[in-house]
Amino acid sequence: LEFRRVLFRSRVRQALATYSPLLLMAVLAVFTGWLVKSAPRAMPEALEATVRSGPDYAMTGFEVQRHGADGRVQVVLAGERLRHFAQTRSVEVDGAQVQLFAASGAQTMATASRATANDAATEVTLSGEVKLRGHLSHGRKLEIDSEFLSWSTDTDRLQTHLPVRVKVGVQELQAAALDYDRHHQRLLLKGPVRGQWALSEGR
Repeated sequence: LEFRRVLFRSRVRQALATYSPLLLMAVLAVFTGWLVKSAPRAMPEALEATVRSGPDYAMTGFEVQRHGADGRVQVVLAGERLRHFAQTRSVEVDGAQVQLFAASGAQTMATASRATANDAATEVTLSGEVKLRGHLSHGRKLEIDSEFLSWSTDTDRLQTHLPVRVKVGVQELQAAALDYDRHHQRLLLKGPVRGQWALSEGR
């Protein structure tokens, strides 16, 4: 009887030695699965916000052109550095330069410290030391300086709600705001306006 007891205990110890690692792994697997199910998951909104918060690509020393149906270059957007945001389909530009080419061949150039634009460059917002140079009808030179300027390149309309300096030929004006329809050659300055306006002036 004593021999049988010893033999039974020996077999139990052997079984424990053999199957203990398997039992331990099973317990760990169950515990790991419970942890995974219990862990907080990232919400889709949070993941989307993370994607939206950063650019999907960037470029330095770039130039982007927009062409019309006839193949003619209409708008050129260039700058020191560009960041593209896929979620908003927009770009941010440092050291921006914008050129608009009219069907007549007339060119208008604007520079600014920063710019934002949609992918088609039909809506451009310039900020920080904005300088626009172009011509009115009859070849009169036009200069517009401000700290902000929104430019719809489709309608060729420029607006600013901030103080602006406008120079036509040799005459210079300061105004509180500006609305300039470049296509129809209509310039609206909002007061107070200081300076002199000479419509009959040459270049």
